[in-house]
Amino acid sequence: GGDLQPSILNNDYELTTIDTDVGWGCIIRCTQMLIAQMLTFKLLGRDWRKLKNHQSPENFDKPGFSNSCEMTSTDKRNRAIYSNILSWFLDFPGNAFGIHTLCELITEELKSDGWEPGCWLGPATAANIISTSVIVAKCGLLAFQLSDLHIYIARDSLIDPEEVYPSEPESKRRDDDQVVILIPLRLGTSEFNKEY
Repeated sequence: GGDLQPSILNNDYELTTIDTDVGWGCIIRCTQMLIAQMLTFKLLGRDWRKLKNHQSPENFDKPGFSNSCEMTSTDKRNRAIYSNILSWFLDFPGNAFGIHTLCELITEELKSDGWEPGCWLGPATAANIISTSVIVAKCGLLAFQLSDLHIYIARDSLIDPEEVYPSEPESKRRDDDQVVILIPLRLGTSEFNKEY
């Protein structure tokens, strides 16, 4: 968990004074990690790896760091893409995949349950939020980067190939579109099942 900017909206869209995600933010942070990995694969490829420690983005602006000989134009492009991906997750309102945006989406989805930041949520809700956040991001500045990305959520752990790759001509999916399949699974309702 970590410190937050204290401006998360509650169920009535009023600002709350929550200033940490300790004790309740683990599933949201896991959701963010999954989205970040998904975006890294999509925008940088599966073979891409973060630069070595001395070449990490936080060191680029430090005095004495020389990147002119060490970085190719591809490295510089990838560094910029990676920095953009990271910026989409900053804990400030308005960032596409920041905790504030995800909490707003969760609050809307679980409105009838009275969910507010600080409350627990499960993997099915997390999967729905991944799908919704990608759809919302497609409506904004990330539309171009995410236009060919689709999220499929397996209900009851079942994957229907016809839903993943629809064959109807009116389907908006192209053959080369990328599909992320999420299988939300809770390993116990109130305690961890040791069989898993």
